[in-house]
Amino acid sequence: MSDFFKAFVEFFKPKAEDDSTVIQCEKIIQILKSMEEGANKLITWSLSITAGSLLAIISDSYLHPESKTLKIGYLLFIAGWGSIAKVIYHGNNIVRFNILSPLHKDNLPQLEESFISCNSEYRSQLRWFNIALVIFGIWLIAYLMWWVFGVQIKSKP
Repeated sequence: MSDFFKAFVEFFKPKAEDDSTVIQCEKIIQILKSMEEGANKLITWSLSITAGSLLAIISDSYLHPESKTLKIGYLLFIAGWGSIAKVIYHGNNIVRFNILSPLHKDNLPQLEESFISCNSEYRSQLRWFNIALVIFGIWLIAYLMWWVFGVQIKSKP
């Protein structure tokens, strides 16, 4: 059965009668919305990091290493971009779960399942974002070390 069909069937289930269940459902929906906002912020930051790393490669307004051996450090960008792609993937999953959550506003078990799934996706999104930050941080530290200790700038006459 497709996710859409399941959501459609769940939408027409009888509403929860217990007030505490309704309150719990509302709280879970609020938490899911907060997770979605956090996921969207991580996606925005990830896209900014990607744009900055692309500018670092394309730009010619700063010093670049001349030797191929030192240029190998730029291969870290591929791993960083892969991590950023995972951040965006998990963030999109969180958004998808939250699109369906209002359909289950009176179905506590379904909302709890959505919460567990969103929480897992958010944890994965944060993990991949931190991995991306470490990867780009390693490149930045290596670049600074090369710039401070390895570059001999010739003065112009």
